[in-house]
Amino acid sequence: MALTYEIIPPEAGETNCRIVFTNDDPYVVHERYIRAEFDANGMYLSDPTLEIVRQLGNGIASKIAKGVIVPTPNTEEEEE
Repeated sequence: MALTYEIIPPEAGETNCRIVFTNDDPYVVHERYIRAEFDANGMYLSDPTLEIVRQLGNGIASKIAKGVIVPTPNTEEEEE
């Protein structure tokens, strides 16, 4: 089981990051949104956000292992 993630930073005026977690075996794609971290000037801070994502990933990996988050069904497009 290898869980990876992609962080999509917030657009201008937004405060949430979209996180896409992908697990290889079983195949799971799981999305979450988290509040992004910003400095006093309103600049996005990637390091604190990354730490939050890592912690969240540990919980998601545990839920996948326990079957709480179930495998993502394959679609016809993915099979082609």
